[in-house]
Amino acid sequence: MLHGVEWLGRQYSALSKGAAANQSLIQTINTFAQRLSQSSSAEDPIQERKAAILSLKGLAKDHAKEVADHAQKPLLDCLVSQASSKAEGNDDVARALVECLLVICTLPEPAPPKSTFGVVGSSSKKPAAPLVPAALDRFLDTPEPLHALLPLFSPTRTFYLRFASLQFLGLLLRHRKNLVQSHVLTSPGGCGAILECLSTTSAAGHSLGSSAEIIRNEALLILPHLVDSNADIQKLIAFEGAFEKLLDVVAQEGRIEGGVVVQDALEALEALLRYNVSNQNYFRETLSIPLLAPLLFYPPPLPPNAPAHIAGQREQQLESFAFQPWEYDAADEYEEEAPPPPPQSTGDGQSEKRQPQGPKIVGDGQKLINARLVVGIAGLLVQGVGEGKRANQNALLSTGFFHALLDLAVASSAPLSLKTQALQVLSLLLKSSRNVQDALGEASVTPVEPIKVQIAADLAGQVGQGEKAAPGALDGSAAGGAGSAAATSRMVEFVRLPPQSALLALVSAAVYGMAPPFRPIDGGVRSLAAFRAAAVKALQSILTDNIDARLFIIASMAVSEQSRPEDSPGHVLLQALTSLPTNGGAGAEEYDELRALFAGMILGTVIRGSDTVKDLAGRVRFGADGRTTIVDEPKEGSEEAKGSAGGKTDGTDDDEDEAASLLSVLIGNISVSLRSQSDALKSERSHQASTSTTSKGPSSASWTKILLAHLTVLALWLHKSPKSVKDLVGDSSNLQAVVQLVAEGANGEHLLVGLGTWVLGAIYEWGPAVPAPAKPAQGKGGKGGKGKADSSTAASNEPASDAITRQEVYDLVTSRIGLDQFEAKLDRLRDDSRLKLVGPDVLDKVGSRPDPIANASKEVKEGNMGGSAADEGEEGDLPEIWFDWNWAEFWRSENVTIANSMLVPPATTSSEASSAPAELLDAQRQIEQLRDEVKRLLREVESRDRLLAEGGQREGASREEREVLLKQTEEATSARDALQAELARAQASLEEVKAAGSRAAEAHASQLGASQERLVALEGSLRSEGEKAKGVEEQVKVLKEQLEAVSKKGEASSEAEGKSKVELQTLRAQVEELNEKIEEAEGEVTRLRKELEEESKKVATQTAAPAAEPTPAPAPAPAAVPSSTADSTRVAELEQENQDLLVMLDELSTKRKKDKQRLKEKGEEVSEDEDEDEDEEEDGDGDGDAEE
Repeated sequence: MLHGVEWLGRQYSALSKGAAANQSLIQTINTFAQRLSQSSSAEDPIQERKAAILSLKGLAKDHAKEVADHAQKPLLDCLVSQASSKAEGNDDVARALVECLLVICTLPEPAPPKSTFGVVGSSSKKPAAPLVPAALDRFLDTPEPLHALLPLFSPTRTFYLRFASLQFLGLLLRHRKNLVQSHVLTSPGGCGAILECLSTTSAAGHSLGSSAEIIRNEALLILPHLVDSNADIQKLIAFEGAFEKLLDVVAQEGRIEGGVVVQDALEALEALLRYNVSNQNYFRETLSIPLLAPLLFYPPPLPPNAPAHIAGQREQQLESFAFQPWEYDAADEYEEEAPPPPPQSTGDGQSEKRQPQGPKIVGDGQKLINARLVVGIAGLLVQGVGEGKRANQNALLSTGFFHALLDLAVASSAPLSLKTQALQVLSLLLKSSRNVQDALGEASVTPVEPIKVQIAADLAGQVGQGEKAAPGALDGSAAGGAGSAAATSRMVEFVRLPPQSALLALVSAAVYGMAPPFRPIDGGVRSLAAFRAAAVKALQSILTDNIDARLFIIASMAVSEQSRPEDSPGHVLLQALTSLPTNGGAGAEEYDELRALFAGMILGTVIRGSDTVKDLAGRVRFGADGRTTIVDEPKEGSEEAKGSAGGKTDGTDDDEDEAASLLSVLIGNISVSLRSQSDALKSERSHQASTSTTSKGPSSASWTKILLAHLTVLALWLHKSPKSVKDLVGDSSNLQAVVQLVAEGANGEHLLVGLGTWVLGAIYEWGPAVPAPAKPAQGKGGKGGKGKADSSTAASNEPASDAITRQEVYDLVTSRIGLDQFEAKLDRLRDDSRLKLVGPDVLDKVGSRPDPIANASKEVKEGNMGGSAADEGEEGDLPEIWFDWNWAEFWRSENVTIANSMLVPPATTSSEASSAPAELLDAQRQIEQLRDEVKRLLREVESRDRLLAEGGQREGASREEREVLLKQTEEATSARDALQAELARAQASLEEVKAAGSRAAEAHASQLGASQERLVALEGSLRSEGEKAKGVEEQVKVLKEQLEAVSKKGEASSEAEGKSKVELQTLRAQVEELNEKIEEAEGEVTRLRKELEEESKKVATQTAAPAAEPTPAPAPAPAAVPSSTADSTRVAELEQENQDLLVMLDELSTKRKKDKQRLKEKGEEVSEDEDEDEDEEEDGDGDGDAEE
């Protein structure tokens, strides 16, 4: 070292002279880098290199970037070529080199933010996180520098070199883990060099001192990062003997009481086993599993034929394991950290003496962390599937770790968090392993119970002013403050309970948990809820695929007179579910809302998917004296088998009359709980309005969970069990209770409404298609002398006589609920977040924060989610849990079946309908379409019948008016016919006159001209009369239309009655006007007839006179010829007009006939005389035509 100092002095003198005094920083760095590169040609190469490296290291402290940019390559070349050499003094060079690289690759610490003096909140913004130095990436550009670094970990190297190399490797792993792992894989012997750092003893077994422990601790910190997420490195390090070395470190440091070093070793062991099945198998093959239980201070199992003193020693070890300390007195530590306060001055001028400080009991957090790591490593071994998991389960069972977990969970003083983790790993150990399940069934445990023990007053000092009480003291002791009395400190101890079966201990832990007091290390209510949820999960692992365990639970529900109810797991479970609390009763504030919920989860697992278990549960009976019994199974073909499933076969008549089945009790509890929930809601609203304290008794949310537990068990029980559905609907009141829950809305809780709807769907899907035959009555002389008992069985146990069919269930649902509402309620249950967010780890997350289900639930309680352990005891911090994964998975698999159940007719089931061919489905859709059409027509008929019934009462009043109107119409029609006849006769007479006038025109042209003028005037009068007749015809037609409208309006409703009367009056006035016009027309026709007769007589007289005297032929008169031609044209036009009038009259007659025919079809009376006259006229016309 002195040679290096002398060399530095000489170099400094040389550089400080001449031009070198004005060198820049970059030039200086380049100079040292060049000397480092050319050190091999120097007189003392090692000292030359060392001096250059130290100089660069000194410059790197203030100018790391510049040194890295201009001198890193020579440094790396030196590391690759010279650092691995074992020449004398080379370790110092390697150490300086590694430390220099460590400096230039380390991120500079950010400068503290500047702030203005005296101004709060004026500090500058936080600087952005600096990037990784480029020097670190240049170091890893090629694997050679890292390959040269790994041999420096060898125990033959100096302590400082190994320590600096480990620190540099840790820096590389923090920033470029994947790249470092890839380089380590290609390094020969690199993994072995790292593991060599774990050894603290020489080959001869001698300790290497504290320096070796420092190197070991540094290697333990690096090892988890090196093997993280890289299976190849995990295998290489495991095959290098990592398991044995890590377990040796844990054992040497005192197992779980060894402090943070044990934690680092266990974390490294966990990193080697996580997600690596090969290492897990290798861990088992290296016989490392038997070493896990002793790490928890649990004694290994006894060998066969062990001596008595060995067995006695093991019992003492088991006792020490159960009551090992998890707390310690930290008063001395606190006194060292905080000096005692000065004496306080009293009012009399004397100083007050400070009372002695009492013990401060705190939890041993490091021991708890270490123990949880050991338990977690065992959990990694049984998380997979297949042969490897089964072999690990058997190994953990044979080596005693299974019993260690069982005792740790239910028979030790361990903290609640450790108990919870032990139960979670125990559930994995029990899953799909009949050997472990049988071992649990045969196991017996002696649970422990916490008690409070007051420390002696002379040992417990008064808490000084300003000191804070220890967290988690639920009894309110150790409260400090000025003027407080001599507060005493309390600690928690444990006592043994009588031995009991392990299954009973698990059921009790799940249903009731652990009674307070809680220690600070235990946590609060959330920790207790997590412990109970873990017990539920462990029980589900046993009961899922073990029918014998299920049957044992159901069979233990019956309690004999010789046994105690609390010793039967089935009875404890049954009482927790069926025993309802009372609103406002004594101690009701302490009601546990999770009791019924967890009991329902366990019982649902027991009965799910097993007809054998369901049949046995169906024979459970509740007696009037509170005893629970199981009746014998009725023989096949007996009356009991055909009819009732209830009633005791070996008891008294009174007991049989009052015994109730478990299904009936569940339905009864649902009805009672609904009423209690309604009362609780009213009480909460009243207290909220009056701003008073909350009333005693369970809250509405607690009643909701009680109802939830009952409905989930009921749904699992009825699923694919026609016999259970038949027993349930044997009493119609059971079905009515479920329908009432759905129809009335369950006090606004749609979650319960959806579950009730699901139960109704299950009843319909698996209900009886046809009613069962009624059970014949049996008298006293019945077989076996049990006639009275058989005839007086309760209705709830008599499904044979009152069984409800699928058709009746369908009618009840459609009438009370409706198919649309049925589907809507199931959809709302599907979208409920409390069911939608349930995952496989829902029970594992009960005690975690944040609780996703609690945050998503609309009924989440507000509490201190981020408080300390003392705050966890508050009621507002209770976790929200509604369903377990088994129920959620079951619901998702069967929800479609239940949702489609009501879409199929009662004669079939949804499962049968799903397998039906497409032709059948098409026919069903057509039938549904026809049914809808029939329903529509029926609705129309009903509507018309209703309108007719309403209008029939008013039809009689308007009938007479219609008849009068019809009579007036007939009279107008007769007048019109008479006028047409007169007109026809006038036309005939006109034709005769025209013919006579034509004959006389040739002889008497002058006289005929005057006659023609008269005839033209007469023709005009006739045409006007024809038009009047046509107008009368149109008015008659309008009158008929109005008559028909009035008839329809008279049949409609009373609202149009007033309007019909007005129209009848209007029509009556129109008829009178028509009658007057007809009379005027008749008078005009009569007048014209008379004038026509007179004119005819004049023409005849004038014509006859010239005929009597022969008249000479007149001379031709040229002027007369045009007059005769004009008369002929005029006569032709009159004839054409007459023909048009005749056609018009014929059309009017045809319309008249049609009108009469239409009146006949409508049921109106038509005069027969008019028909006969009309026929005679037609016949007469026909005869006349024939004669013509």
